Amino acid sequence: VSAIAVTDAAAPDTRRKLRSMSRQLDSMQDDVFNDRWQAIKTYPATLRSYVPVFTEYTDSVFDSGSGLGRQSRIAMRYEVGRFFSALVRLTEAAEAKESPVMQQ
Repeated sequence: VSAIAVTDAAAPDTRRKLRSMSRQLDSMQDDVFNDRWQAIKTYPATLRSYVPVFTEYTDSVFDSGSGLGRQSRIAMRYEVGRFFSALVRLTEAAEAKESPVMQQ
């Protein structure tokens, strides 16, 4: 079994920014559970601002010189894409919950 080539090359600022995202996600979860649909629609724009941070992190942490590192980078980027696709669906769900047709 090969180990994934992970370096500690990510800048401390990049790691700090990624960790700060947890506060946004916690707030969003609270808004979902409390049916604050108008507030929920504000999160995707804020969370999209993290795309460059994810890119910087994956580019610096996974060794591009190894096949496994490249595969890990691709897999991480795929998962980031899925996360941001889910934000689109979250926005659509919030809009549907807010619409008068759904409230009848």
